[in-house]
Amino acid sequence: MPGRRRVWGGVTLALALALTGCTSDSSAQRETTATVAVSYAFGSLNAATATGRTPGSTLVRGLTHIGFTTLDAAGDAVADTSFGTVEKTSDSPLTVRYTIAEGVSWSDGVPVTGADLLLEWAARSGQLDESVPTLDDDGSLADTSSLDDAVSFAATSPALVHATATPSFDARSLTLVYDQPVADWQVALDVNLPAHVIGRLALDSEPTPTPTASVAAPSLGVVTPTATEEAASPTAPASSSPSSASTDWAAVVADAIVHVDRTALVPISRTWRTAADADSLAADLSAAVSDGPYVITSVDPGNQVVLEKNDAYTGANPARFSSVVVRSDLAPLDQVSALGSDEVDVVAPVDTSDVRSALAGIGGATVIDGADRVLQLQIGETSGGAFDAASYAADGAVSATAARTAFLGSLDRAALAAAAGAELSDTVFAQVGLPSSAAPVTQAPAATGAVADATTAAVPVRLLVDTGDPVRAALVEAITTQAAAAGFAVTVVDTSDLATTLWSNPSDWDVALIPVSQGELPIASVLARWRSGGATNVTGHADPALDAVLDQAATSIDPSAARSLLTQAQGLLDGAGVVLPLVRQPVLAATDPDGDGPTITGLTAPTWGSVDLAGWWSWARV
Repeated sequence: MPGRRRVWGGVTLALALALTGCTSDSSAQRETTATVAVSYAFGSLNAATATGRTPGSTLVRGLTHIGFTTLDAAGDAVADTSFGTVEKTSDSPLTVRYTIAEGVSWSDGVPVTGADLLLEWAARSGQLDESVPTLDDDGSLADTSSLDDAVSFAATSPALVHATATPSFDARSLTLVYDQPVADWQVALDVNLPAHVIGRLALDSEPTPTPTASVAAPSLGVVTPTATEEAASPTAPASSSPSSASTDWAAVVADAIVHVDRTALVPISRTWRTAADADSLAADLSAAVSDGPYVITSVDPGNQVVLEKNDAYTGANPARFSSVVVRSDLAPLDQVSALGSDEVDVVAPVDTSDVRSALAGIGGATVIDGADRVLQLQIGETSGGAFDAASYAADGAVSATAARTAFLGSLDRAALAAAAGAELSDTVFAQVGLPSSAAPVTQAPAATGAVADATTAAVPVRLLVDTGDPVRAALVEAITTQAAAAGFAVTVVDTSDLATTLWSNPSDWDVALIPVSQGELPIASVLARWRSGGATNVTGHADPALDAVLDQAATSIDPSAARSLLTQAQGLLDGAGVVLPLVRQPVLAATDPDGDGPTITGLTAPTWGSVDLAGWWSWARV
């Protein structure tokens, strides 16, 4: 028996040591892996597509991709010289040279070259596209099948459309010449998807074109032959066949662009559009090759993205953790529960009273508040109501302007902000960004009684809004009360699909409560919203004087001059009574310092309406 007890004691000791080892390994992994739960799903790594510009995609790309510049919250271009430089070498014609820093490479070890920039120019300039795509109301492609048999990148940029000449390029640079001045030149072009990966995925099953001497691999500074370009995964390169291992795919792509080789460009453009989408990456991670501090290693569409440290990254902001997990499969209250049970380390749920109450129930949880998109009232001028000049028998323009300014003038913005529990905003052009000091908004004096014909009948106003958001619901209630005192009878037109309703039935609403996000091209985004006939001009506002000022801003290559012109444009909009900024949407993030996971420092609330969320990830970088 004593001997048997010793045997069992040895087994117990061995088991205890084994369990201790497992616990130690698990604990170490937990301390080097950060798990984040958010309410937006990842859609694509392609920053040039509508899906790639959604908040969930922008969030993930903030870890995986770097470039020459980022846009800060105020809309200013911030350079990353560890990646390279953007230099304006001439004003007339506007000429911009992009130079990639020495040693910058993709996560599979292949250098970032001028060919990568050339591919993005080809995709965004529209010079090679054979058709104009049809877009849905949210800006996504309506019918992709019709594009598959044509050269169709379907992502033309309002800035790069003015750079019609094929750029010159070499191993580490590209020079772009514009046909006219472009205000957004500092952020118009950047590295997006890797040319060598897009080329291989598009053409490896096709007869492989031979690069011409003008763009052969040595001119790109890429060693050939090389197997590292044939990445079966974003971090573990492996050739798929002997022929693919000896092909410089970046040179093949560059050759197809320079010589407008339709046979190659059709599959290249199709692959560029689709290979980096979540569903495609779930099946094949080849296009997940990145140049940032992290690289995607797993995608579960709609649910989760797993990223690991990119060992090939040599830039200024290396990864702090060995891995980051971004979850989008949890409802807001479930995110809070997961934080409390140590399943996740950071949460950024929708800001509601229920969420805040649940967070308060987690002892020690740290909640960080912030402010996001600007909620604006924008008035429709083609609805057939009191704000439409066509509704009046005489002096329609004057009467409609009077009605619009009277309605907006009846609103006490500070009281509205207090009712909604949100930060007051003066920012009209939120497409540019949120400067620390915006030009003050001018409102007409509050109207007393009904407008237009001075009768006692209340003027009907149909307010389009998504009341599923508690902040907007609170604003609507307060707006209705305030406007009633000035003779306006507000009726709510509720919708859960604001973008579609704005465009599909403009005669169904008179004023809309719209969240306005930052635009990837700030000045061009303002023109799209407020110039006569602009692509996103939902109000129908048309003013030749405003158009002249905006056109001047769009061709101003001096950022300070462009901002000054926007201040003039705001004055014209104030006078026309077509837009009134109210508040910024409240947002929050939370972490639990008492949890078992890694220590999170420097956390802020994410601004989902920003073009670039790389700055939010400062806590995940060294």
